[in-house]
Amino acid sequence: HFAYIGFIVAVYLHARGARPFILTAVTFHGLDKIVQILSNRPRQTTLIKKVGSRTAKVRFEKPFLVALRKHNPGQYVFVNFPELSRTEWHPYSIASGDEPFIDLYIRALGDHTQKVVKHAEECNAHGKQALIRCDGPYGNLSFNYFRYGSLVLVGGGIGITPIISVLKNIYECDKKQLANKRMCIRNVHLIWIMPHASEADLFLDLLM
Repeated sequence: HFAYIGFIVAVYLHARGARPFILTAVTFHGLDKIVQILSNRPRQTTLIKKVGSRTAKVRFEKPFLVALRKHNPGQYVFVNFPELSRTEWHPYSIASGDEPFIDLYIRALGDHTQKVVKHAEECNAHGKQALIRCDGPYGNLSFNYFRYGSLVLVGGGIGITPIISVLKNIYECDKKQLANKRMCIRNVHLIWIMPHASEADLFLDLLM
């Protein structure tokens, strides 16, 4: 991951004419890393619990720099749990809407996610919160779904998570924009495919 440092040093030493551009780029890169480190300081979750048979729900307040700008539906964040590993970062889709916190739903599908779900269960059993670090949000859902009268949203398993944020966005905007007729959406059809019917309980309270 750090091999680029050697490349930059080599170019700096052998391409004298490029040095001003290299120094400028390195300066901005350094500032970006400083801001990233300050934003990624460990913080406590406000909610962490096991929901269903193999999913953890994690909620934490937005980092200061993230709170300055609204995150959009379909975006994701990289998350690290320092109590499990200080170096492992994994991306998770944001399930929350325009709220002062970020909701994540983490399904136990691999070694790391199994540890997260177990950690959530242990934290809940001991009545404590977990430490979490967040980097993001990233990504962009470059699709203006407000232009259409009817929508069909299809999700599979835990892949419904970004769709939840879209539904929340539609509902929140509906309350604000329907009065002045800026909202074109009239019907939303959701198709959610899951291996077990019991998994529907995960978002049933939100969807009903």
